[in-house]
Amino acid sequence: MTKSKGIGRGGARPGSGRKPNAITPRVEALKDALAALKCGTSNSRDADRRFVRAMIALGAPNNATAGAFGISEVELLAKFPNELESALNRRVLLAT
Repeated sequence: MTKSKGIGRGGARPGSGRKPNAITPRVEALKDALAALKCGTSNSRDADRRFVRAMIALGAPNNATAGAFGISEVELLAKFPNELESALNRRVLLAT
């Protein structure tokens, strides 16, 4: 008996091959952070907000986010109060 050539195990059959990995929320947040850094020239204020939200989603502390902008943590809290407040509310809800 001869071995078939062409379509073998794992060949071109429907559904064969590696399955794509699901995108986790942390990976999605990292993609958003990178996208915010890349498109910072078109609308910098919106890009900054997206970057802050992505850093929050990644679980980065405020001092790390402030360090990325080169400002103090107090200035970060003054510049992005809505984003940081919503993150604080989410943390409180998750803790309860």
